[in-house]
Amino acid sequence: MAPLVPLRRSIATRLLAITFSIYFLIAVVVTFGHMSFEYEQAKQNILLDLKVFQSTFQPILSQMVWSINKEGLRKTVDGIAAAPTIAGVRINAAGIEPISVGTIVNDQGKVQLASRLEKPSFWGKAELADLGVFGFEFPIVYVAADGKKEVVGRGIFYSSNAIVFQRVKYGFALIALNAVIKTLALWIIFSWLSERILRRPLARLTTAVERIDLESLDIVKLDLHSHG
Repeated sequence: MAPLVPLRRSIATRLLAITFSIYFLIAVVVTFGHMSFEYEQAKQNILLDLKVFQSTFQPILSQMVWSINKEGLRKTVDGIAAAPTIAGVRINAAGIEPISVGTIVNDQGKVQLASRLEKPSFWGKAELADLGVFGFEFPIVYVAADGKKEVVGRGIFYSSNAIVFQRVKYGFALIALNAVIKTLALWIIFSWLSERILRRPLARLTTAVERIDLESLDIVKLDLHSHG
């Protein structure tokens, strides 16, 4: 039997390389698409969390603003800002000095650290401009005993892309690990199949062709042992 073509020069290896180049490109696009979808879902969930915070603390905030309870309002805002989902809180109301805690967006549209609010280690390492702060703004509505409603101020709860990433980073790791495992598994399977179905049968075919005598062409029996 003719010697096998070197693995790097074989048709099977070239076919495998082309196939996996296409597969790898598709896998990368699908993986990043999956990560983007997971990230956006996590961001939307955090926005929903901010709305839940607003509905939960609306009565307390409105009562504190209505009664001009500055100390109580400050403690309430500090408590809200301590939540892991919250990057910062900003409250503006008539008769009370504006309260800002944590990382907020000021009136000029710039991100700033309003106070030394303790956050996870990543918080201090990130540049403020890179945090991607986003928020949910709402009116602070006081409801009187007779049911009459009055807007007494406005509040904004802020979160950030850094917080979103903290929520999805383990999911990202699993997605990437899953993609790597599937790629390696398919590479091993295809390598084995290409060796068994293409490379060895082609070597037998080459040997058979070399043995053919063109001057006395008889019936040539050829068994490539390709198993179907």
